[in-house]
Amino acid sequence: MIGVHSGMFGSQISSLRGITFCCLLCPLALTGCNDDGSLDVGGESSAAMGTSTPSTSTGGTGSADASGELTQEALLAGGCFWGMEEWARHLPGVSETSVGYMGGSVEDPTYREVTGGETGHAETVRLVFDPSQMSYEELLLGFFRMHDPTTVNRQGNDVGTQYRSAVFVNTDAERETAAAVIEVVDRSGFWAMDVYTTIEEADVYYEAEEYHQDYLQILPNGYDNHFERETPY
Repeated sequence: MIGVHSGMFGSQISSLRGITFCCLLCPLALTGCNDDGSLDVGGESSAAMGTSTPSTSTGGTGSADASGELTQEALLAGGCFWGMEEWARHLPGVSETSVGYMGGSVEDPTYREVTGGETGHAETVRLVFDPSQMSYEELLLGFFRMHDPTTVNRQGNDVGTQYRSAVFVNTDAERETAAAVIEVVDRSGFWAMDVYTTIEEADVYYEAEEYHQDYLQILPNGYDNHFERETPY
């Protein structure tokens, strides 16, 4: 399934299997082909716009995976989760990634509801990593290099509370590390404005619809406004 992100504007035109389409700030899902070979565009009744999958965050330092290896969970929000997941999957020690919604007040939110800006959720990437290969501090420093933490509720063309910069923490130790890293980033002088990243308690993580998962693996030239910066931290 192929999604059209709400950050794409009408002037951005894409082609798929010879069919050209244009998105005017509307989240759509191309859910496949009809029997006659034409593309099926999913609406709210489509499975692609169905409910997300809830999962209580139970990670944090000291968890173990099925093989018994020590792992840690991290939950980060920094704009469109397509680019966030693609960044996360290439980090050292990362064994699992997914995208979803966290930090809101509505149960089982859909993408359409979240992009409406009324649920309070942030587009979030969840990753599981081996802390012996990459520390939580190193992860967060990388996070602050690949997105702009100084724009409130915005990343590039993507505007709304769902695109806010946030670190969702599982433990007091993670909270302390996040606060310390934010101070380092602020003091570095790299950013002209103050860092507005929030540190929030991890609650229920709702895994997003299937067509959002591994999005840039399926569409390598898909929408992504994240990039690594050369910073002093």
